[in-house]
Amino acid sequence: MSFAFCNGLVLSGVHLFDNPKNHIHTLSCNGAVFSHLTITAPKDAPNTDGINIAESTGVQIYNCTIGTDDCISVLNHTSNVNISYITCGPGHGISIGSLGKDGSVGIVEQIHVSHSKFTGTMNGVRIKTWQGGSGYVRGISFRDIILDQVQTAIDI
Repeated sequence: MSFAFCNGLVLSGVHLFDNPKNHIHTLSCNGAVFSHLTITAPKDAPNTDGINIAESTGVQIYNCTIGTDDCISVLNHTSNVNISYITCGPGHGISIGSLGKDGSVGIVEQIHVSHSKFTGTMNGVRIKTWQGGSGYVRGISFRDIILDQVQTAIDI
């Protein structure tokens, strides 16, 4: 599912499974809300991210169960995102990035992850960057997260 140039999108109570690629992708959305979603993919399926947020602001993601490549990926030029009460795993956890690919400028700010549980993931939360890129990641918080059988808790 892809959503572009939207305002006030609400997606709730949906079950998505086994997509061959990313399950939900937003581009340039303002004030989107994703809640009460269940998203799953086979443990070894690559590029099956649960929710990708790109070039968006004011996004809320809460009360979701996600077991995909990256449970949630916050991409370039995204700000003011609140992620809470997520059950994540298996997969790679919640990622900010990848940022700075091919020398590009990566900017992500005010991303808050709280009250979430990661089980059997490669990472809990991480910030992914490419060598040679520029930009910044700031105003990021990870609070009240539970990590169970996670290989790397926080990867920066």
